[in-house]
Amino acid sequence: VAQLRAAWAPKGRGASVLQGALRNQPINRHVLFSSMAGALGSAGQLNYAAANAHLDHLALRQQERGVNTSSVQWGPFGDVGMALRDARTILRVQRMGMVALSMQQGLGVLQWVLGASRTPPVVGAYPIDHARYLEHNPAAAPLFAAPRPKAAPRPLKTGRDTSTRLEQVVGAAVQDAVGRVVAPDAPLMSVG
Repeated sequence: VAQLRAAWAPKGRGASVLQGALRNQPINRHVLFSSMAGALGSAGQLNYAAANAHLDHLALRQQERGVNTSSVQWGPFGDVGMALRDARTILRVQRMGMVALSMQQGLGVLQWVLGASRTPPVVGAYPIDHARYLEHNPAAAPLFAAPRPKAAPRPLKTGRDTSTRLEQVVGAAVQDAVGRVVAPDAPLMSVG
């Protein structure tokens, strides 16, 4: 737990404290610097990934409150940054299909985020060779899949079968979200 706190506190706690301090201040633009680790994970760095996912979550909550906030999930930079500290990290990242950002590309992303009147709460700034990435991470395929069109839901009937139909609709939505059938009385937190 101490290792988690040590890695999480600078980004996670720091951003939460900053947002609390600025809660009643007029803010035109708020940009958080996150990492692709928050979306894609990072081997051996669960605490780092969690801290960055927290920043992404904060940006979403800020936008829900009407504050123009974005969390930029930065990928590795080729000419500066943490990835350059270790040649093995650079090779691992390249083998996994990640393409390092140049300083110019990074500045372009930042310029766009700062200059846009409205941006998504989370902006991914990590070029990926999808085919190579999925070779090493086949479980990530749903992240890159095109959304499937949903069938229009049938209208609910009134009367005795309403709860049965509602249970079917909710059950189908849960199954679609978690990829398997879940018992109606199962706690949702236990299924991920």
